Amino acid sequence: MPPTKEQTETARRLLDDLVASASPLPWRFKEIDRWPATAAILKADPPTQIAMVRECIDRVARMRDRLGPPRVKDVRFRYMNLYHEVGFPRESWLVVPPLLRRKLPWTSEDLEYLVNRTADVGMVSTFSLPFLPSLVGVVQRALRSCPMTEKLRKGLVRLRKATEWRNYRAKERRLCEQLSTLAES
Repeated sequence: MPPTKEQTETARRLLDDLVASASPLPWRFKEIDRWPATAAILKADPPTQIAMVRECIDRVARMRDRLGPPRVKDVRFRYMNLYHEVGFPRESWLVVPPLLRRKLPWTSEDLEYLVNRTADVGMVSTFSLPFLPSLVGVVQRALRSCPMTEKLRKGLVRLRKATEWRNYRAKERRLCEQLSTLAES
């Protein structure tokens, strides 16, 4: 069951409060872990935290609208260094990893959304989006209790294709293998 409208609005407000806390935001969670906005995010109820992860990944996916479709030269520039682009939601770097480490009540619908929205970026890597391995780990663990849906399977294949451009790196190669295995299960 997706987060309610209220939970989504609360998540957006909390994320906006975090963004308003400093400009620009720092690059490491340990630099913001004692901030009141961060405490409010970490103390939110699990459905609101799920809404927060969804909102963060949605903000990352909107970068595709700003940058346009990936081009050949993007391998070295815009998409590889996505986090340097104007408007990149740095709050995703900060908030998503600790929330993905929590045992939240993920549903198949949540997983579908997260995987597909991440794949919507078109070109992703662990360098530009360091939460990717954690996201795939959450999907892997959640599939023990959630059913695999066709939309999730297609999302996993899309995410693997979005990651393949960097499969000369060991992290991306492992991630692609993990995504393939999950999609085939």
